[in-house]
Amino acid sequence: MVVAILGIISRIIFGTMNSARIGLGAANNQINSQQEARRAVDRITDELQMISPVWEISSAEYPATISSSGSQLDFYLPVFTDNEVTSLTAVRYYISGSQLLKRTGSSDTVLASDIDTSVTAVNPIFAFDNSENTVIKINIPIIKDDTSFALASRINLRNRQIQLDDEVAVDPIIEQ
Repeated sequence: MVVAILGIISRIIFGTMNSARIGLGAANNQINSQQEARRAVDRITDELQMISPVWEISSAEYPATISSSGSQLDFYLPVFTDNEVTSLTAVRYYISGSQLLKRTGSSDTVLASDIDTSVTAVNPIFAFDNSENTVIKINIPIIKDDTSFALASRINLRNRQIQLDDEVAVDPIIEQ
């Protein structure tokens, strides 16, 4: 009789512990997704604060652009040598499936997963926030284990007054 009671108590204890372990695992997955998305927003923000809405080199323009769907952002990141811009590197942030990717040259880097693409038609990932295209809004919707959240940021494009020499090289995006 005592063995049967201990068996029942053991099942209850281990069942409770297993449920707690499963719940903790789900919470950790959500936290990891949030941290990944936050790092992506921070990285994009750092880069956008270094760009100009439109770079001009020998009367050619290299603007920051956002696709009509708001799922792709292209811009030119300055490369500095001795405090002078020596080249511009094309950068693309875009959504592919449920991932946010960064492309420089021909290589892609995954910045965030679990992007909730069901809401991007209503709330685009990238959008200009003023008529001069000097402020960019970022809205990254994440869905993980039936829980959704979004990270948002407004970034001011700061390098509006930098004059570039005609010798500045421009590295393009290579389409795949």
